Amino acid sequence: MDIRTQLCILSRVSAPDLLEQNCFCECIGKIGVIDPDESVWRKRLMRAAIFFNFAAFSLAITSCLAISQKFHILRKVQFSKGHAAVTNLTSGEPLDWLTADVDIGLQAIAYSDNLGQEVISFNEFCDYNGTGLELVILPEDCSACAEVSDSLIFTLAVSAIPYIPAMLTNVIRSYSNYDINCMKTFSTLPSAISMALGLYSFLAYRFECFFTFREGDVYFAKNLTEVPKDSEDAVGKITVSWSPGSGLICIILATALIGLDILFHLAVPSPSIARDHEKQAEYERLSTSGVTMEASPAAFVRAFINMIRGKKKTLDKESEQESREIDA
Repeated sequence: MDIRTQLCILSRVSAPDLLEQNCFCECIGKIGVIDPDESVWRKRLMRAAIFFNFAAFSLAITSCLAISQKFHILRKVQFSKGHAAVTNLTSGEPLDWLTADVDIGLQAIAYSDNLGQEVISFNEFCDYNGTGLELVILPEDCSACAEVSDSLIFTLAVSAIPYIPAMLTNVIRSYSNYDINCMKTFSTLPSAISMALGLYSFLAYRFECFFTFREGDVYFAKNLTEVPKDSEDAVGKITVSWSPGSGLICIILATALIGLDILFHLAVPSPSIARDHEKQAEYERLSTSGVTMEASPAAFVRAFINMIRGKKKTLDKESEQESREIDA
């Protein structure tokens, strides 16, 4: 990259020592695994970052569908899905007609068995105690999911927003003419926010809501109340097993992909002129020599070239005049 192109890199910003020319931004700017002035690998890495960022954004939006209270949506996008199999303790045979599937979203669960299907809101869990739902949900924690539901929804929705500015900075940093130290430093901020919010959504759901659901064998009596395993009143057992739902898998993958986006940013250093004070001095000299700094870097390049051509014509005229004087 020649000096004429490099001179287009730095923009005039207020308080440059605070936002651009400081030890922290310059240290972050020089981190990388490729030549800072090499453009081919810069574009390849940043385009890969754009792809991963867009994929993460799509996955984050998909996971937001778990907010729905529609049965057909929760069956496809849920944070956890469970299967409950009932066994008759008298005969030892499974009661397939009582087999049920449970899909947990962020506001409700979708419950379906051979007798029908139903969506139960988190706020209604405690109202269902005594109906058999307590065999799947711990009665003392029936309100736990409702208490964290609003914060989970807000966090998950907000986590999808920073993906957009993150993609824009990926596009800008693909071109070295527009890349500076503070751009690299702050470009990782939206991605880090998305990753932190995604991790919070996963951990809050897991510890505050999911752990209130039973897993394993639960024994019950004829009136569907829980009894000890060795109780004489036990007539059957429910075996509940859980697995991650598609919504939870999406948020985990999105968090991992946005982590890759941060690594790609760190792998691409800012251009050398962003830290080379001699080149910056040359830039300042030219900017105060009559070259107009227009909004377009290409226009500045053209102005710079015209200035060089003008100087060359002046030198040619002076040389021609000197030749005439010598001949005379």
